[in-house]
Amino acid sequence: MFDTFIKGSSVLTPNSIGLEKLPGNRLEDYFKEEKQKVDINVDLVGKRLGFTGFKRLPRETKLACYAIEQVLENSGTPIPKQKCNQTAVIIASTFSNLNPIVELYNDVEKFGADKLNPAIFPNTVINSISGYASIMFNITGPNITISQGKFSGLKALEFSLDLLQKQLVENVVICELNLQPPQLFHGLISRHVQKESIASLLLSTHPSKNTIIMDKNPKLIDIKAENKLNSSFAILELLYLLKQKTHIYLKKSSDANCFVCEDGDDIAR
Repeated sequence: MFDTFIKGSSVLTPNSIGLEKLPGNRLEDYFKEEKQKVDINVDLVGKRLGFTGFKRLPRETKLACYAIEQVLENSGTPIPKQKCNQTAVIIASTFSNLNPIVELYNDVEKFGADKLNPAIFPNTVINSISGYASIMFNITGPNITISQGKFSGLKALEFSLDLLQKQLVENVVICELNLQPPQLFHGLISRHVQKESIASLLLSTHPSKNTIIMDKNPKLIDIKAENKLNSSFAILELLYLLKQKTHIYLKKSSDANCFVCEDGDDIAR
């Protein structure tokens, strides 16, 4: 049987940083509080990693890189000094590059197309966040962005498990960005994020120090995309499960839009 282990996690929310700061015990509890926008100063990440120009990167890129740094640190996985081709980076987001597009458009309107700053353009590319993260963390495996509306988080999980099951990589860092789109798009987008979150996981084919031994009657929890309003928060929903257990199994279901978490006892090996 193919198993994937969740070895690390991180989450940035309007409530602060970390699983213990998530309100309540279920995803539904997350949307009950009034504060909507993540307000965290993450500029020190670039300084810690020695990445010049970090302060000039878009907010969404900086938040994603901070979350990825946190998930590597929380998992006990040091940032590799040498290039690592056995790890993939997958970003799940629908609106991640809209702010840079608006800034580019505003500059064109203000200065003209012939005076456009070429340094702004790379940020408008949909895969720019995963590209920057790969550079910052010396990850040379696949870097991919999944942008499929409310299914983005679930599709990122599906893609990650495919990469691991086919032994193309040994680890996958997933970062799910749910950020509010620019005001300019509010009338054009039928659905926009009401409450922001940046949720990240480190998935691996290798167990961690505390390996889960399956119970005889494991607790099965389905995460489904069908007819579910908050399915774009699939990673955040997994993090709510992790509030109860340090590590859980994650595997694909026979249903293409469903993933099964099997909850067991942590036994130190």
